[in-house]
Amino acid sequence: MAQFASVLDACNAIAYKLGGMSQYSSVLDALDAIYDLLAGGGAAPSWLSNSQSYEPIIGPYEVQIDNGSGTLYINPPALIANCLVHLPLSPVKNQVCKLIFGGAGNVTTGLVVTALTIDAPGVGQSIQGFVDSEGIVESPFAFQYNEDNKVWYVITYIGSVITT
Repeated sequence: MAQFASVLDACNAIAYKLGGMSQYSSVLDALDAIYDLLAGGGAAPSWLSNSQSYEPIIGPYEVQIDNGSGTLYINPPALIANCLVHLPLSPVKNQVCKLIFGGAGNVTTGLVVTALTIDAPGVGQSIQGFVDSEGIVESPFAFQYNEDNKVWYVITYIGSVITT
């Protein structure tokens, strides 16, 4: 199995193998390209390409991901100790939410959040396959919502473990 220096390098390699470019400038761009390539070149659904930025200045550090938002960038001015992220209250069927930490001019390497908690506050919703962890630059999370059983499943955790 190949070893990569970063998540971005791995995403670039996957995109290249699927017929795309080999040098995307961000993990998000590479992941969006991979999605497009796997979907036959069609446009990504609006809930996947919509994004929301969160740049906390002072605590408490808590953010609700907007309904319809596909990506949440957590980009504080400095390392934060605790952060609580709420997944969308009213997700659409098979909605995917990505969480990306730092890397955009503020915290550019290493830890962004030392104690990260993610919850599913919608009525009857739960999360399967996730434990409280850290938010690290170039270690995004992705969750997909199953409308039938109201469960958010971890579909990508690039860090010490990969869960599908």
